[in-house]
Amino acid sequence: MLLRLAFAVVTSMQRDIVLMDEWLSVGDAEFKVHAAARLREFVDRTAILILATHSMNRQRKFCNRKIELNHGRIVNDEQIAGSQ
Repeated sequence: MLLRLAFAVVTSMQRDIVLMDEWLSVGDAEFKVHAAARLREFVDRTAILILATHSMNRQRKFCNRKIELNHGRIVNDEQIAGSQ
């Protein structure tokens, strides 16, 4: 319940820049569906999203640029076609 409350509070305050480390992956199936929809609306209203993820699907869905790091050094920097 504490994570649900924290999620509700964080997504109720709109920001220009949002930093995310992966998506929310806790809770039951119904909560995940509602949280995913709320998170998508939140991200859509954000000017800049910085997302740390290993998911290629999330990269393609939400990002227009991908920067890969290896031990803190940029090893790849590319535009992603067909995002959003």
